[in-house]
Amino acid sequence: LVSQELDGTASGNAYIDDGETRPGENGIANTTITFLVQNKTLHISAVGDWAVAQKLEKVTVLGITDEPTNVSGDGTEKATVHYDPKIQELVIEGLDVDMNMDPLIRWE
Repeated sequence: LVSQELDGTASGNAYIDDGETRPGENGIANTTITFLVQNKTLHISAVGDWAVAQKLEKVTVLGITDEPTNVSGDGTEKATVHYDPKIQELVIEGLDVDMNMDPLIRWE
């Protein structure tokens, strides 16, 4: 879920690890994923040594004032797009995005 500021930007981070190793133990593999929205583009970057197995399958973006006519980018080939102008919500489903590969998703 992306909740944009009035200027159309948003950012956030997710920390991912094996879920078992206790913090501070040697050898804990982890990755921090950063999500950044600027200029109608979602940038995803991963830093770390933990390979994220799960694919990003759905993105919901709030604060979209105009209906997009095109969605493109990594993993969007089979995606479906729904826009609700009443709540300014864009939903992109059916994605197949590998978050380890620094993907981009654009709407215009």
